[in-house]
Amino acid sequence: MRHFNLNHAIAIGVLVSTGVFVEVQASSTTDNGDTGQSDVVRMLDEKRVMFRDMSGSTTEAINVLRHKYGVPVSFISVADEKPEAVQFGDEELTLRNALDEFVQTRGAYTYSLVAGRLVVHPKSEPFKKVISAIEIRNKPRLDAMWAFVEHLKRTHVEFANLIPPAILGNPEAPLFAEPVSALKEKATVVEHLAALLGDNPNVMFSIVDGPRSGTRLFVLSKLKSSEAKRLPKPKDRRTTEPRAD
Repeated sequence: MRHFNLNHAIAIGVLVSTGVFVEVQASSTTDNGDTGQSDVVRMLDEKRVMFRDMSGSTTEAINVLRHKYGVPVSFISVADEKPEAVQFGDEELTLRNALDEFVQTRGAYTYSLVAGRLVVHPKSEPFKKVISAIEIRNKPRLDAMWAFVEHLKRTHVEFANLIPPAILGNPEAPLFAEPVSALKEKATVVEHLAALLGDNPNVMFSIVDGPRSGTRLFVLSKLKSSEAKRLPKPKDRRTTEPRAD
């Protein structure tokens, strides 16, 4: 079991105050999705959202997509981003069109399909760096993510300020305990992170500004059963399909 340190203790307050925190349900069941439902690409083209709901800060927009529309979107924030509210119009758009308009307005962001996962991330960031494979096989998700983050911190100086995820809730919950494995070949950092989410399509990661200046906080979260829209397992765990700017 992972233990809290001071950074983790302070981080809990940050997560709650910013809305990044997601309540972990102590369920012993795993929701791996329904193969009869649409995949992530189809979700982008068929799910419709009211664009005005994405008004506000970037974090607020991501939380709306997750908790109002049930979109399992992972998120990497721009470092030291100053909250800036943006007001959008009343159009009803497909998720893809809404994200296109969103990143065009925000400027610093783009979005990609990474190993079957939807990720909103900065256009320029070290997470695109290609790194060697790390041996992680059938480890609980929290332990796997912790090991990967510690590997990054040891081997790549640009990740030295990244705080590993902490347990917040039941350590036996599927969010933390489901077994996952790392990619066996070289890949970008974000591809490895997406792979370590495992087969549960409702699990997401966030990397946001941490509790202390200059730190970055890694967060694992999962859509609640009332929010999840039952997506299938990611089919391709290696292919990256970036948005065409």
